[in-house]
Amino acid sequence: MAKHEEKADSVSLGVHELKLSDADADTGPRPQDTYYLLRTYALKSKKPRVAIDEFSQYVIKYSERYGSKYPQLSGYARNTKAIIISHAQTLAGGGNCSLEYEDDKPKWIFLTHYFIEAVRKAWEHLEKNPEDQFPSEESLGITIPTDQITAIDIKMDFVSALRNINPDTPVILRLIFPEDISSIIITSELLRKKLLEYAVHKMRIYLSSRNNAGYMLHKLIAVLKGNEHVLRELIDSILTKPGKAINTFYEPTDISFRFWAHLANLVIQEYKEKRDKLIEEHGYCQASYLLGFYNVYYKGITQKENERRAVIKNIDVQLRKSPYAFTIKDFYAIKDSKGIPLVRKETKDIFIKFLEEKTKTLENTNLPELVRLRTPQKQEYYIHRDFIIPLFVKKLFETARKIKEFYIEEWEELLRRDKRTLTMIDDMEFSRDLDEHLKADYPILYSLLNFDLLYLAAEESKISYDIARELNRCFDDKKTRLLPTEEIMGFTRKELLQEAKLHLPLWQRISILKYTIGFFKKLFLGFNLAAGKAKDAKVRQSKNMQHISKRMGVRDGTAASGVGAGGEDKSTAGTSSTEQRASYRKAIVKLRMHLVGTQTSLPEKLEELIEKWNPLYDSIARHNLTEDVNAMIRDFMRGLRRGFRVKPPDAQRIEDLAEKLSKNRAFERIKRRDYFKHYIEIYMVKLLGEK
Repeated sequence: MAKHEEKADSVSLGVHELKLSDADADTGPRPQDTYYLLRTYALKSKKPRVAIDEFSQYVIKYSERYGSKYPQLSGYARNTKAIIISHAQTLAGGGNCSLEYEDDKPKWIFLTHYFIEAVRKAWEHLEKNPEDQFPSEESLGITIPTDQITAIDIKMDFVSALRNINPDTPVILRLIFPEDISSIIITSELLRKKLLEYAVHKMRIYLSSRNNAGYMLHKLIAVLKGNEHVLRELIDSILTKPGKAINTFYEPTDISFRFWAHLANLVIQEYKEKRDKLIEEHGYCQASYLLGFYNVYYKGITQKENERRAVIKNIDVQLRKSPYAFTIKDFYAIKDSKGIPLVRKETKDIFIKFLEEKTKTLENTNLPELVRLRTPQKQEYYIHRDFIIPLFVKKLFETARKIKEFYIEEWEELLRRDKRTLTMIDDMEFSRDLDEHLKADYPILYSLLNFDLLYLAAEESKISYDIARELNRCFDDKKTRLLPTEEIMGFTRKELLQEAKLHLPLWQRISILKYTIGFFKKLFLGFNLAAGKAKDAKVRQSKNMQHISKRMGVRDGTAASGVGAGGEDKSTAGTSSTEQRASYRKAIVKLRMHLVGTQTSLPEKLEELIEKWNPLYDSIARHNLTEDVNAMIRDFMRGLRRGFRVKPPDAQRIEDLAEKLSKNRAFERIKRRDYFKHYIEIYMVKLLGEK
């Protein structure tokens, strides 16, 4: 009974090692020499299974004939069979062949790639004789096992095969044509390029015979009017410069694409009704079908490449425009001149590859072209490195003014109430508060306040003199670190406090006058008047809150935003405005953590919930419904926000309000109530967090 054996010590030749190796007589034959002779003998005998004894006799005769040209063949003269078996065992380990045994003795060698080699040899012959027919199993005189061949329907599968075939893993393909046209058998590594060349040569033979060139030119001129000169050039290139004609597939123009499409179709139509086609006519039809689908395949590649360039160009242009910092969502919102999103299903892979390439740091650079900036809220922004410094300077200018106004306004109000906080009197506490303020309300600027990032961006991008001067102002003298944030902003705690004092009346700025006036107020007006005014103020505040509650649909007797039914604000009596704001900010942060958590941002959570409660397929209707809901929530919250400044809402309060609003009759068509109610809760918190 026959059996197979493979050795671990092997040499993998693949199917391209088809020549005897260059070596001298002292070296002796090598496994690749034996493989070459084995392949030659198997193809000559047209069988993949070779008897070792017969093959040994062939090797001896071959060595005697070609020994002068290849001296190493003389080594086969002694122990021929033993050398062949040893080499076969080595080749078996590389998958090139296998040994079959009988009575524990090696009897046959099976050439693994025999059928691939046979097909390839037929195409080598065709290259030297282009007038011959395309190879088929009938012309080869062999029957290929079904498990070693893949059928490709020329109409249905050919273009897909061109896209997906792996030329590094040779397989045998059978190309099947319609209208009883003969099939073609070919190896996969020839499919993408060499077969195109063979097909163009076959078309050249067709146009050269009889008066086919003139006949086809006449037909094409009638179809493609106004292009006679170009059509003549294309036909002449097929006849005299086939290499130039082949290049029109790789770099198609509109006219060349139409030329090949019509030419291929005209040839097919000429022979379509003919039943008993000649061998050469089968070749013309095969070539026409092949050229038609190659035309489609390479046109698709060109279109995709043009689309890729357009997407990249448009995104690159947008990156150099305001706002300069883009999230992934911002990229998906970019549209072309026709209003079509640049990043969509068909171009998503192009966009992802663009991001991957642009965010890589190349050699001789310290920053990638596209810098990924991560904020404290874990939101990612992409900024072109050339615009990091301009964006930083712009944000710094805008933010410094807003923050300065914020502190002056807040401290002025505190001073009017004769209140002082640690932030007002301690530099370290002020610096900490400023840092927290930037982190919460200006996250992009906060993330840009990074010495390494700014220094490298300045080194690797071109910036104007004015911007460079503003940047240098943010560094210390040795350019080794950033200055304290308040210095970068252009103010100090003392300067802000002094400016806040300047907004006060004169008598409050001069200590003696302030205390004197205060003394006489108490002396002549008494404490009852002061208490009465305080009480009146509370009553007015209570009435205002009740009015707001009634307008928003809160029933009488229900406490609104911490104001009791009797009109007294029990939770905020004696609390300063600054403390109220601090308490309000903490409450909003706590609500965000409760409703959104730390794994995602508030905007991302809102988008996620929209997908769940608003599953409309029409994008316009979907957008309109979302905007209607948001507008109603804003209207609902407008009257409540002032009350929440007095007493910040808790999670239960927000949930109750969302429950009430979600039951509005206007929202009856929304079926997914839980997701909708949760969306309202988070959107309310978003509104409360805005200034």
